[in-house]
Amino acid sequence: READLPVRMIDAFGEKPYQARRSGNFLFLGLTDAEIIEKIPADAKVVFVYAINLTNHLSATGIIRHIKKRLPHIPVSVLENPHAVTAYALSSVKKHLYEAGADYVIEGEGEIAGVALARKLARVPANVQPAAGRCIKNSHAEGARKQVVEAVDGLPFPAWDLFPLQNYWDLRFAHGPLSSRRYLPLLTSRGCPYACKFCVAPATGHRVWRP
Repeated sequence: READLPVRMIDAFGEKPYQARRSGNFLFLGLTDAEIIEKIPADAKVVFVYAINLTNHLSATGIIRHIKKRLPHIPVSVLENPHAVTAYALSSVKKHLYEAGADYVIEGEGEIAGVALARKLARVPANVQPAAGRCIKNSHAEGARKQVVEAVDGLPFPAWDLFPLQNYWDLRFAHGPLSSRRYLPLLTSRGCPYACKFCVAPATGHRVWRP
């Protein structure tokens, strides 16, 4: 929104957190793929699917397949989560994402590269299919730090008003002690200097810590 781009947010879990369905040995919570499709405007220039963590990989690829089946004219870009311990590096699963129908994969922090891609696709005429199958990395810096945002204070605050916050507050989920009926997370830094084998941060953040 700060880049003057119209935005529609679909929180597939938060909008219906109590809705559950089973598929094989997996339990999926939240909106169905069909409900997600219904919320995507037919004139959307791009759909970003957030690959939030490893346990949601099947859900993410399923959403991508349904979007490309029902709305094949809309490019789909997958955003990496480079911060959470439970996340996964998209460099190792790009083949699966492209096979599911993804047109673009953005590795690293997506704020700058995502806006640049959205601006580019917003200029593409409706009857022209943009070049797809590309991996995009942030390129505003050089060398090992090209995937990280150095000036994190320059990023806009999250558009929390677009999220179904009351549903989360009703769930009473919190990462730490819950002492308030209303709360929001606040990240005071990004990155980590350590090389823990169980964490995605060394692969996605290049062990660069930024306050």
